[in-house]
Amino acid sequence: MVQDKKARLGPEFDNGLASKDSGDRERPADQRDTRISSSRQRESESEDHNLKSKSRLASAIILQSLKDLCAGNPKEEAEIKEWASSDSFVDVCKSASMDYELVRDLIQELCDIPKRIRRDILLNRLKNKR
Repeated sequence: MVQDKKARLGPEFDNGLASKDSGDRERPADQRDTRISSSRQRESESEDHNLKSKSRLASAIILQSLKDLCAGNPKEEAEIKEWASSDSFVDVCKSASMDYELVRDLIQELCDIPKRIRRDILLNRLKNKR
């Protein structure tokens, strides 16, 4: 009777348990390759999404630091200037696909001008980059 059940269930069953790769043995090779490439494509899309998310986050961090600099708080200005000379600043700029030297120069330029016109200067610089 047990052998009858095995025969009805098919060759992929052994002692009542399905073999892990039995589906691959019965599928033509091109179907197995499609399933594998489809899985790799999903992994690649997930990695792309993660990189885009990381880039957007890094861009938002830089933009917020520029906004904070324009607000004119002396403590924040000192923290931003210190951060701009750190390795983490370089990493954030690279994640945002920005030239860290240009961003650092912009921060220094904003620090060198009066607080009351920083925002206007920043907005004009950003408009001209488009």
